[in-house]
Amino acid sequence: MKKLINAPEAVLADALVGVEAAHSDLTVDHKNRIIYRATPKADGKVVTERVHQVK
Repeated sequence: MKKLINAPEAVLADALVGVEAAHSDLTVDHKNRIIYRATPKADGKVVTERVHQVK
C-alpha cells in the first residue's frame, strides 16, 4: 500500500486546505490551525461544541 503524504510536516496544513475547500460553511484560520463556522449560531442558541486547537 502506498502512502499519499508528500511532506509529513505539511499534513495538517494540507488537510485544513482540503477541509476549507470541501466545506463552504466553515472558515479556517491557517495560522492558528482552527476551524470556525463561517456564520455564527443564531441568537438565543447555545453553543455546546468545544473548540480544540491543534498545536
